Amino acid sequence: EDFEAGRKEPKGFQDPRSAGAIGGTSAAPYLAMPPAPLATLAIGQSDLYPYYFKLNLRSKQAILANDEIENPTNLLAGRFDLAFVLIYLFPLLILALGYNMLASEREQGTLVLAMSQPLTMGQLVRGKVLLRGGLLLGLVVVFTLAGAVATGVDLSAGTVWLRLGLWLAMMALYTGFWFGLAVVVNTWQTSSATNALTLAGCWLGLVLVAPGVANLVATSLYPVPSRVEMVQAMRRAGKEAQAEGSILLAKYMEDHPELMPEGEKPQADFASVTYAVQMEVDKQVQPVLDQFDAQVA
Repeated sequence: EDFEAGRKEPKGFQDPRSAGAIGGTSAAPYLAMPPAPLATLAIGQSDLYPYYFKLNLRSKQAILANDEIENPTNLLAGRFDLAFVLIYLFPLLILALGYNMLASEREQGTLVLAMSQPLTMGQLVRGKVLLRGGLLLGLVVVFTLAGAVATGVDLSAGTVWLRLGLWLAMMALYTGFWFGLAVVVNTWQTSSATNALTLAGCWLGLVLVAPGVANLVATSLYPVPSRVEMVQAMRRAGKEAQAEGSILLAKYMEDHPELMPEGEKPQADFASVTYAVQMEVDKQVQPVLDQFDAQVA
């Protein structure tokens, strides 16, 4: 009312009567993709990349250049990621318990004594695997549930228990794979030291080398366009479009005559020129974005 009556003069983009002011600042909404219920168990790089964006009248390329604001010390130290621990470090614990499953018995001379009992070699191995595997899976269940409760996961939500069940099922399969590998190596009747080196090499190859090679091959065959290249294209397009702001506005009004009052010339106000410039920038940068999306796919 004060603005309408002339008692106050709005400053810049504070005029609530201006669609550009409201859409550019005051009423800009947030677009968010909320984290899944168990996101705290698999952080990955979510502490670096935001899951929400503020939508306003600025160029959509501003969203692409948006990064999460985080304390550099926290980023340097990193967060505790349970998924990382289970994928990379958990197999080492399994192999530490399984590398000498039969080799130690054989080296100490107790394997013959054990086999003199009414049991087969398969029963002996299954007993060892079930005991050690059950202990490790129990620890996984305890730490997973404790971590979920400590981080505020709502266990009463509809899909939480299903997701937890899938998580634990995958961990059971993962545990079984590494214990199975340890059993296979133990059947070679080599020493404990040889078994340890062999299993360490398998872990190194399967967990670190193979994914790295696959990523290198993929990025070599289908290199993703550089982010720097995209930013440079945006800047070039923005600079060229800004220099022709009035021309672009006139062209925009020609394409949308319903927006201009009859008999008037297009008013080169800041918001209108900015919008016309941004449309031109989007048009010029779109081929770069299309190439990026295609090569990612």
